[in-house]
Amino acid sequence: MLLQAIYEVPEGERGKLPQGFSENSQTEGRSDKAEAIVSTAVNAAIYLNPESSPTRIALISKVFLLAWLQDDVVEFDSSGETTTAVDIIIREWPEIVTNPEINLTSPTTISASIAHELICESPVLGREVMKGLLAFIFSQPRKEFSGFRDFLDYRAVNVAAELSPGESSVLDKFLQLAYDHLLLVNDLYSFEKEKREFEEQGATISNAVYYLESTLSVHPNTAKLVALDVIHQTEAQLSAEFSKLRSNGLSQQQLKYACAILECTAGNIVYSLTAKREDYLLG
Repeated sequence: MLLQAIYEVPEGERGKLPQGFSENSQTEGRSDKAEAIVSTAVNAAIYLNPESSPTRIALISKVFLLAWLQDDVVEFDSSGETTTAVDIIIREWPEIVTNPEINLTSPTTISASIAHELICESPVLGREVMKGLLAFIFSQPRKEFSGFRDFLDYRAVNVAAELSPGESSVLDKFLQLAYDHLLLVNDLYSFEKEKREFEEQGATISNAVYYLESTLSVHPNTAKLVALDVIHQTEAQLSAEFSKLRSNGLSQQQLKYACAILECTAGNIVYSLTAKREDYLLG
């Protein structure tokens, strides 16, 4: 297990873990928060990728876990000077993603071990996933945006990594709508938790509902209703765009990918409703 491997690294060499994590390397010594984040990563991987193989589900779970471990540290530390556990884990990745000749057959570190698993599963996609996580970790925080579209674009991640640039361009509008939906649903259901941590613990906040509340100067419940309305509009646009793409004749690979993206958006709703790390209150 990834978290177990992290615990087994000597504390002085490990980097910082999120608040509330036990330093104990034994399963029974882990905090409730540590257990919850592992469970959530696995559930998210399953809900968002229902047709993936067990091997890919396990890999996606690890990537989600790394992203959330990083996020849960840096959102409470705006200095940018803290070395996190994830910073240490991914420190070999920039060289790995740019050097296809690097030898990963006998990995001796957590970093190399995860890279080896990803690349063995898919040499191209594995490196794209690594690039995506690196981009997320090294992205520069912003506080000023020209509008809601600019905010959503700032939050966006390329979900079309598995397609070649030529194929991706055919689905650009569809993918943009899908990722808007993923972001908005996630932010709607996590808003209360994120805002509470912002107000009570000084955490940073980057949330679409909070952006709407602040820029429109409205009550939080009104901002939630606006976000919900945008989600409904986005779903209608997704349906229309999918029908248009099918009538225009997608390749088998493109159609399979588009269907997987729709499954991902639907799964994200179920995940957001059930995730322990989310806290949704409308009234």
